[in-house]
Amino acid sequence: PWIADGIDESEKAAARELSALAETIILLPWSADGITQTEAGLLSDLRFITRDDISLAERIVALPWLRDDVTQIEAGVLSDLHYVARDDITLATRLVDLPWLMDGLDEFELTTIERLAWIADQDVELANAIAGKAGWQTV
Repeated sequence: PWIADGIDESEKAAARELSALAETIILLPWSADGITQTEAGLLSDLRFITRDDISLAERIVALPWLRDDVTQIEAGVLSDLHYVARDDITLATRLVDLPWLMDGLDEFELTTIERLAWIADQDVELANAIAGKAGWQTV
């Protein structure tokens, strides 16, 4: 329907952003050798995040740990970020920008994001308060 009435400038810009994001994903080394089940799950979560906020999806795709093979931990964190984004895009963006989330992930960090996603699902204001604490920046 939105094409039938003509494409305005904002729709053209959105299409360009989606195209650029898709190209970035296609060029990731792990997408060239076939998509594993773990990678398919990650792409599905990324698709839902893109629907809500393309700039958040772009930030996620730019994370250094998405450049190599996708691990279960990385896919788990992205799944939890998807759930957080459903509750609060701003909180999800804040989490993506955390220094300890950018430098690679381990089980402890996955558990931390899982717990915060659960809290956000119950009480997004509490999750934001926790994420805003100074010590949170250095988990």
